[in-house]
This record gives sequence, structure tokens and C-alpha cells, in this order.
Amino acid sequence: MKYLIMTLLFLGCNSNTELLLEPKIIFDFNFSKVAMNNWDRRTEIFNEIQNNKKSYDNLSVEDLNLIETYDETYESIWDVEGGGCSWYCGANYSVKSSNIGNKASDTTNNINLISDFSYKTAWTAKTKDGIGETFEYTFPYNHPRITNILVANGYVQSKVKWKKYSRVKKLKMYLNKEYFGTLLLRDSYALQDFELIKPLGIYDRNNNQNNEPWVLKFEIMEIYPGQNNLNPAITELFFDGIDVH
Repeated sequence: MKYLIMTLLFLGCNSNTELLLEPKIIFDFNFSKVAMNNWDRRTEIFNEIQNNKKSYDNLSVEDLNLIETYDETYESIWDVEGGGCSWYCGANYSVKSSNIGNKASDTTNNINLISDFSYKTAWTAKTKDGIGETFEYTFPYNHPRITNILVANGYVQSKVKWKKYSRVKKLKMYLNKEYFGTLLLRDSYALQDFELIKPLGIYDRNNNQNNEPWVLKFEIMEIYPGQNNLNPAITELFFDGIDVH
């Protein structure tokens, strides 16, 4: 474990010490009808440019604002990541949960929905309060290091659905079964970013003699109840980092 612990955010943490991690808001979600119409118009503009019917030089201010708002590397308004190069060019991890909803035939209980890079779908806990349910990410020993944990908390497909479903308030985080810290999620219809003080992972990956994978496990500790008291949901939990390119 020494080869891994040396690169962690929190050194010398034990089970009696609680490290509370707070996020910053990256942006608010907007999947309204107006946003959908703007997205369709943005797609039309890019098609017209590609077909030489328009150029960037003669676009109206309104059209320029649209293509700046909706990056051309995104294929859908629901995309979490665009088509440009990112940390995910080198990422390769797996995810599973403690509840029985792991089969492809399951709907919202399918844990893969928490890592499908779509804001249209969401993973939901198996129980009404979700307390004690866990999910974990397994990384190869030489995986690029993590600097940020990003969370779309709740069912963000629409503001109405987001209010109906419960959201997670506290997520306890473990590294290889050892307590690491607690994520204090906001009850916000927005993307939340937990920036780590130091990268999480193995620094000298090429010379490391231990080829064991490392595991991040998250446990639901507390929730924000939804208006309809539907099972707590997380649309997406993903990462950013270094060691790629």
C-alpha cells in the first residue's frame, strides 16, 4: 500500500479522522425546451458552415453566441464529454454496485448508468433512502491519476424529474477499503467538482513493482428527500486528471 498512499490527497488518515470535501459549481444544467431548440439551431449552423452555406465571418451575434455555448465537439445536448481529447483518452476503469441492479436488463438500477457519459440517464439506488448502498470504480495499477471528482447529483434529465427523485447529500469515499474522505454534495441542479489537493493514483507507474488494481468505493450516507420520495439518483460520477499526453 505504501506505493499508493504516498500520492494521496490526505496523508495519515485513519478511521477516526473525517475529511470533509466540498465542491465548486461548474455550471447549472439546462435541458428546457428553449435549450433543446437552441441546440437544434446550433446543429443547423454547423451544418451550414460545413456545406459552405455560411462562414464564421458572416454569422449573426445570436448565432455566434449559440456555437460558443454549445461546443462543436459534442454530438448531443446530453453528452457529458465532447469528442475532443481529454483525460478519458487514457482512462480505462470498471464500475459496479452493491445492489442487485447490475444487469443490462435492469433499468435505472443498472450501475453502468452512472458512468455512461449521458445526462439523459441516471442510476438510482435500490432502496427508498439508499443509505448504505455502495458503488465502486476499479482502476488498473498504471491508470492515469485523478485530480477531480465530478458529480451530476440527482436525476438531471429535467428539472421536474430532478425534484421528484431524492438526491445524495453525503458520499463516504474509500480507497482500497480504507476511509479516504466524505463528499458533501450540494442540493443543486448543477455539475459539482471536487478538486483534490494532490493527485490520486500511482506517481511512478512505469517502475512500480506492484501490479494490483486500486479501488475507489462510494457509500451513500445521507440524502436530500425528493418531492415524490423516489429513490435517490446520481446521473453521473466521473473524473478528470493528469498523465494523459
